[in-house]
Amino acid sequence: MKQNFKELSFKFERIAGLGHASLKSAGNTWGLHYVFAKPKLALSNAQLLQFVGQYRGTKSDDLVNVLIEKGQLQLQISDKKHLLFASTTRNFYQEGEFQQASFDSITKPQKMIIENFFSVETFLLVE
Repeated sequence: MKQNFKELSFKFERIAGLGHASLKSAGNTWGLHYVFAKPKLALSNAQLLQFVGQYRGTKSDDLVNVLIEKGQLQLQISDKKHLLFASTTRNFYQEGEFQQASFDSITKPQKMIIENFFSVETFLLVE
């Protein structure tokens, strides 16, 4: 069934070489980020401080450090830092890449869940 809607328009941008990247971070970075845009809440350092610490993966045994730099939460995984934005007071995401972190409690989190394209893993607070 075909319908015409007045005052409805679509903007389509074709990016050479993108291919099936609409399912990948490149598609998000190169235009689809408007479709998947999330809020960027401004949380205070006191609100962010409750999440800071070192967490150990329950499956991988990997260590992840949660830090505050310049008023924003960051995940340090190995030697790479991931700048995070708050979508709620306990859910965070990395812009332009599918990387999300959520904390189990607003008062004193003992657990963090990191979700990305490759896995979902639970991390427990070490220190």
